[in-house]
Amino acid sequence: MKRRRQRTRAWKGLWRHQNLRRGLAGFAGLAVVFAAYTLWGSVALMERTRFPFKVLRVEGSFAHVTAPELSAIVAPYAAAGFFETDVKVIKQALEELPWVERASVRRMWPDVLQVTVTEERAVARWQEGGLVNPAGQVFHPAELDAEAAKLPLLAGPTRTSAQVMGAYVRMSEPLASQGIAITSLSMDARRSWRLTLDNGMRLTLGRKDSERQLERFARFYPGGLAGRVADVEEVDLRYTNGFAVKWRLTGSDAARRPVAKNTGDKA
Repeated sequence: MKRRRQRTRAWKGLWRHQNLRRGLAGFAGLAVVFAAYTLWGSVALMERTRFPFKVLRVEGSFAHVTAPELSAIVAPYAAAGFFETDVKVIKQALEELPWVERASVRRMWPDVLQVTVTEERAVARWQEGGLVNPAGQVFHPAELDAEAAKLPLLAGPTRTSAQVMGAYVRMSEPLASQGIAITSLSMDARRSWRLTLDNGMRLTLGRKDSERQLERFARFYPGGLAGRVADVEEVDLRYTNGFAVKWRLTGSDAARRPVAKNTGDKA
């Protein structure tokens, strides 16, 4: 009985010793793995930050921004290196510039950051200080240069720039056939239209059938108004089959000339 207890104690001691040894071995193994992982993470981080960009390439056709200006915006982001640079953030920063329509940013292995910028193209002015691109989108540069100041002026209620731009394009076509251009076009809250032409005439169109009204004016213009442009102050085209003319009258002319010509019911 005594010997059996001694053997049991010996086996228990041996079991505890083996478990302890296994536990220490397992802990040592984990420590080695953790050390290896930490070392690998440090090496990986070093490798990622050891690949700086050596070439920053900025491309595009520029009239209102410059390559040095764009490079100065990109450079702080590019300092993170090839792997850490966030090209989406750079793209967003560039497209926040008023004269930048869109930007493309991509990494080219092993050390090139390629930036391609498309500049906005202004085709008209918008109300106070804004410019309109061909899609009818408004952007606001810090200031307008001499070329922008010559563009036609568009105006309308909030969020109607695309609608007004589309109308400007459509209305310009019949007038261009007579050698006339629109210098200003505005839409009021009732969706009626007012135009100023480059010959000084002002036109008023209704909210309905405005394009048909303008086509009628263009047909009549060569024989009825082209020779008296200096005498015409305003033409009201809001009639079913005709229009009314307000003449620039002074002195005795007022007694001799009609103030309006009405050839149909007003729409």
